[in-house]
Amino acid sequence: MEGTTKLTVRLPAALHNRLRRRAREKDTSLNQVLIEAVQRGLDSEPPAEALAEREQIVKILKESGLYEPLGPGWSKFVSGPILSREELRRLVGALVPPLSETIIEDRGPR
Repeated sequence: MEGTTKLTVRLPAALHNRLRRRAREKDTSLNQVLIEAVQRGLDSEPPAEALAEREQIVKILKESGLYEPLGPGWSKFVSGPILSREELRRLVGALVPPLSETIIEDRGPR
């Protein structure tokens, strides 16, 4: 049998009531309902290594409070089709030279 650890957790009264009700419905202990709920929550979250790099970065930024997706009020400022990375690269490249060229130009001849 796996070892156990005793843990004291403060829960909002409404959540505690829901858990107790679920335990009664399943005819099991409150402890078992909590273990199953925590396990389901952890199992439903994909491991960080399974996420693509961008998803990992967005997840970290969201958890740290540094990322907030744009709300519907911003849609009036965003118009036209969504461009792919390559389309955007071509469009910007036609308007702005690569940074390396700008640096070489600013540096002058050697």
